[in-house]
Amino acid sequence: MGGLFINTFNTFSKKNISKSYIKLGEQAQKNIQSGIKSDIEMIQPILLRSEKMLESFANSPVIPLLFSSRDRICTSSFNEAREIVKGLIKTCNIQFNMINDKLRLGIYTAEYIFQSKGRVYLSTNRFTQWRCKNQYTNKTVHLNLPNFYVGSDIIKKIYSYNEQFSLIVDDVQEMTGIDCSLFQKMNSQGDLLRIATNVRLNDGKRGIETYIPAMMPNKSPNPVIVSLLENGTFEGITTEVNEPYISRYQSIYNDSGYMIGAFFIGIPAKAPLLIDTIKKSKLSSYGHAFVIDTKGQYVIHPDEEKTGQCLLSDTDPELFQTILNQPMETNEIPIYINKDYTQFFACQRFKQRNWIICVTGDLTEIIETEYNKTLKLLKNEMMNLYNSSTITVKGQSLHMISQLCFIDQEGAVVVTLNDGHFIENTKNNAEHKWINQPIDLNKNKYLISSVINLNDKEIIRLSTPVYFNESLQGIVVLNVNWDMIRTILNTHVYGSSGYTFIIDTDGIIVSHPEIKRIDNKCILNRSFGPLADIAREDIISGKTGHKSYHFENKERYVYFTPINAMNNQFFMVITGLVDEFMAIPNQMKADAEIEYKGVLQMVIISLFFWIIASLTIGYFLVVQLIIL
Repeated sequence: MGGLFINTFNTFSKKNISKSYIKLGEQAQKNIQSGIKSDIEMIQPILLRSEKMLESFANSPVIPLLFSSRDRICTSSFNEAREIVKGLIKTCNIQFNMINDKLRLGIYTAEYIFQSKGRVYLSTNRFTQWRCKNQYTNKTVHLNLPNFYVGSDIIKKIYSYNEQFSLIVDDVQEMTGIDCSLFQKMNSQGDLLRIATNVRLNDGKRGIETYIPAMMPNKSPNPVIVSLLENGTFEGITTEVNEPYISRYQSIYNDSGYMIGAFFIGIPAKAPLLIDTIKKSKLSSYGHAFVIDTKGQYVIHPDEEKTGQCLLSDTDPELFQTILNQPMETNEIPIYINKDYTQFFACQRFKQRNWIICVTGDLTEIIETEYNKTLKLLKNEMMNLYNSSTITVKGQSLHMISQLCFIDQEGAVVVTLNDGHFIENTKNNAEHKWINQPIDLNKNKYLISSVINLNDKEIIRLSTPVYFNESLQGIVVLNVNWDMIRTILNTHVYGSSGYTFIIDTDGIIVSHPEIKRIDNKCILNRSFGPLADIAREDIISGKTGHKSYHFENKERYVYFTPINAMNNQFFMVITGLVDEFMAIPNQMKADAEIEYKGVLQMVIISLFFWIIASLTIGYFLVVQLIIL
């Protein structure tokens, strides 16, 4: 019966130890599975977040602004230039209308004075000798001309401006403030001699004895003389002595209706306030306004030294002629651009002054300034993305992103942020084959490399094409800091040799505590034994599970699962010796078996003493019965 008890106890104890061992083994496996799940939960969000950051970078609203910066700033600058020209034309019109009002008053005043004085006529027997100087060529001729009478007053030679009063012309000036001249016809051609004027010479004297020739120095008819002879009037810009004037001329006739002279009233064309307004008109910081005449010579320019020079010296001949040939009457303000696309002009004629009012801008500076301003916005956005990629590992702040880059469609690097610093890199990457891969992708698709070694750093390169108005403009590139992934995984150890590592779809080990990507180790290689078959059949097929296998005379476990990120091209694996994974259950089993043996020995000893005691008591009772 004791033997039966011992046998029952032995069987019961061994079953309990075995069950406990199995349960502990299962718990160990669950702990490992929990560990790989924990690793996935740390790594997968990082990779998914990197993809989102690439998408955010590619869809940045600043990138289209960068692409369109040239067209946008050109359109804006052209419109701004047109508005300046419109404003100047309006100012000129206002000023010219005021001048016209004043000139009309001058005409009425002169006509009133002539009428009040009486008839205008030439003497038939009295003459005055005049030294007549051509106001254009300065050539001089001497003539005896009949005395010129207005009413009973003879027009005398008066040179001094301050000491003597000159009839008619000074009357008009006193009443209106307008300069006035009286001309006498010199000959049948129509040459007109100033016999009285308050227009002064450079020496301050009156500009009498100068004449307006009927023929210009270039042998063309003088428009003033032609108009007076044919129409009796002239309005426009004329040269009076040495200065341009906004002028009105009217012919003077004798009683027989024969033209004997003319009178002039005018205001100097150089209006200081108007000139100052034009000079101060700026196109932002890279352009200015100026005025040329119909010959292309600068009339008004912010640089005084250019006044009188030709626009041709500042632009190409074709553009120069285009500007000069601009239609006289147009409501549009055309934009002219030189061949090199470095300079533009917005121009419109102001016919009342024979002006072409222009605003010019330096396109090179305009485009570069706007481009740099937009590029700065893009850099700020890139830096914000980089700063938001920080993760703390073992108390150390690490960045998911090691590099952000934008490359144009020609392969030229536009901007690169490398480890938080922008670098000057104009290298053309078109020769690298990987550039063509994302360029060939459709919109909203992206390319993910495996782990690669770049400048002694392990990275994953994410790249995607960027389109603007359905036109490919380049690619954006985001390099994920794979060294950070390695750092995170290296914190997890299972047993003394069990650890987590990652492989790609080619079986290349891309993260391992002891193997670097540059080593190019492939788990599919037969040197990895049965693990190569498990990798080929299960792991890179995207399965989740665990298996055991024998390698190098030791039993091993492998746990595996895909990482659902980066196009599912990475897989997380844990391998290790079964003895190491089962170290705690094995130890507990061994301890239980030792304790079981001790208990069993105690039971046997107790049973032995119980049997001895029972026999002793039985013998004593038998002896007593015999005695009795």
